[in-house]
Amino acid sequence: DEGTLWERGGSTRLNRYALDGRLLASFEIPEGDERGNDQLTRVGDLLVLKLKKALYTLPIKAAPGTNPTRLKGEVDVLASSAIGGRIIGMEKDALFLLDPATGERTAMMQPGVRIQSLHVEADGTLFGFGEGKVFAWQGNKLKDGFPRGFNGERPQKIGRHWYSHSWHGTIN
Repeated sequence: DEGTLWERGGSTRLNRYALDGRLLASFEIPEGDERGNDQLTRVGDLLVLKLKKALYTLPIKAAPGTNPTRLKGEVDVLASSAIGGRIIGMEKDALFLLDPATGERTAMMQPGVRIQSLHVEADGTLFGFGEGKVFAWQGNKLKDGFPRGFNGERPQKIGRHWYSHSWHGTIN
């Protein structure tokens, strides 16, 4: 919506770019996960950053050099999308709803499986990826027809279809 792209500029730098590649702003951030498991998710006018297991927020329109704000607690998995100004996270074996503006967490459920990625749809359907499957919950109940087989890492939805990535540039 803002016509910008966000990407790392090294292990402790987050950069904001114009769509034509011009650097618009740079922010110092704490060092992240060397395995590339950090995440950036937009929630309203805030970016929510998962760096290692810590959560930080940064306003979309922050002035260059603004420091991100650390939220209380830790998170193992953070959803790639938000709904209603909230984002879903997972710590240990429990899902929670996070208000990034206040840091308040509300317990949701325990899915009973090891989840590696989360995504929530506009209708509230929550997708969890792990153990070689995709799970889908609506209102904390597993949807009919799930779980289904799913291979690869870093799932993303484009239109009605889910894609994932495997070694050496393979797209599933």
